[in-house]
Amino acid sequence: MKKLFEKYREIIVYILVGLMATVISYGVRLGLLYGGAALLSIDLGSTEAATVARASVLRVVASTVGSAAAILASFYPNKVWVFRDTRKDRRSVLGQFFAFVGSRIATFFLEM
Repeated sequence: MKKLFEKYREIIVYILVGLMATVISYGVRLGLLYGGAALLSIDLGSTEAATVARASVLRVVASTVGSAAAILASFYPNKVWVFRDTRKDRRSVLGQFFAFVGSRIATFFLEM
């Protein structure tokens, strides 16, 4: 079992970090959506045009913030646990961070 884990360690840990990011994304998204709807008195099930528009804006904001939270939360675990990268100099880490965020933003727009 240990040999099997070591053989597929990178894939397994990548999937686990991805699951963690998904939980964070949806947790933040739902928290902002339903919390924001309650705070702003928006009926998410309404068919009234003005309310539908406000709910749509709230959904986009919640989705965007949830995705941003997942991206930020998953950079370090991916760097250290998945890819076992030990570089710590500021220039390398910033380059990796911006490349990571750029690729995740691209997938965010594909999702939208």
